[in-house]
Amino acid sequence: MDYLSARGMDAYGVELSPVSVPSRLESRLFAGIAAENLDESFRASVDTLVLGDVIEHLPDPVGYLSRLVPAFNRVNAILITVPARREVWSNYDEYYGHYRRYDLESLRATVTAVGFTPAVLGYLFRFLYPAALLLRCLGKDRQVSLTAPRMPSVHRIIAAAIQAEYLLCPRWIPGTSAICVAKRPGL
Repeated sequence: MDYLSARGMDAYGVELSPVSVPSRLESRLFAGIAAENLDESFRASVDTLVLGDVIEHLPDPVGYLSRLVPAFNRVNAILITVPARREVWSNYDEYYGHYRRYDLESLRATVTAVGFTPAVLGYLFRFLYPAALLLRCLGKDRQVSLTAPRMPSVHRIIAAAIQAEYLLCPRWIPGTSAICVAKRPGL
């Protein structure tokens, strides 16, 4: 929320878990509540939903989206990111409670099942895919603990490389994540 708000985006977040929220984000981040249970007038003001690495944690993602979308009756676009490529399934997925990894067709099927049409559909983190596949082939586990980068300059270089990859590489080349921006038909 900090990142989006600092860039002028009118963005709000929802976290189902009852986590503590920094005071600077209290008006923008709702914790301990399901998105579909937010105040009706607030939900009626939302035109885009962003589900960043959410639906892979659900046993029935289509059922969830079928309940979520009508709760936000003004929504005309959904941005979804998910872990991708079943062949790189690892201990990481099991540790974090993933039910599945997606390919482009299964992600397309998920959004079309709730009446949306993909406008953008492709893979992300393509340069990580060969390493993830190699680890899987060698039977090696992935590290499951996440830590903040110790050298911010290296982090910025990696971020620039990821952005360049996204802009320059064809979206069909496999990556470890997938993205879909879907719109309501007729918009």
